[in-house]
Amino acid sequence: AWLAGLDAPRPPLNAVGGFVSPCLPGHERTIAAWRPPSDAGPAEWLDGRSLRAMEPALSDNVKGGWWYPLETWVDPVEAHACLARTCEAAGVDVRTGVDVAGLDLTRDGTCSAVRLGDGSSVEANDFCVAAGAWLRGLLPVPVAAQKGQMVALAPPPSGDRSGAPTRVVYGADCYVIPRGRRARAAGRALRDATVERP
Repeated sequence: AWLAGLDAPRPPLNAVGGFVSPCLPGHERTIAAWRPPSDAGPAEWLDGRSLRAMEPALSDNVKGGWWYPLETWVDPVEAHACLARTCEAAGVDVRTGVDVAGLDLTRDGTCSAVRLGDGSSVEANDFCVAAGAWLRGLLPVPVAAQKGQMVALAPPPSGDRSGAPTRVVYGADCYVIPRGRRARAAGRALRDATVERP
């Protein structure tokens, strides 16, 4: 629904039959006890055979998994560019390459202004802090960065995609998104069985 509020041209919704979240050995008890949130849209549990019939690229070790048939996705680069155009057309002061040095907080925890690296400040009625792992430099909260890896895979010259998924596949620590002629895989990097940290 939020896409309808953006200026054209809007990023297209990519519908590829929803996404699947397979259950691998060792996770049966956790997956069996978990249920998708009621507001997440329709979801259906499929056994391993049914899930592999839908996504033949999945391993024979898959015990089953959840299928979300109505899920779609947008290209984040296109969505960001469209959002920026829409904001600028609405008169939003978009600043790039500006460092945030701190937040001016009142005693009740309300933020009254954002202090910038050049010594100036920006006042507003509402703020949305989206600093990710850098939030710990602004507020005393236990946020830690985790290093992730991303790779784009192209099909062989023959164009044979029989070994690639047709839907988004989510795992415990990674996901695979088919995008046109490529598939993008991302996840947390493991080194000596531990997650890399900067």
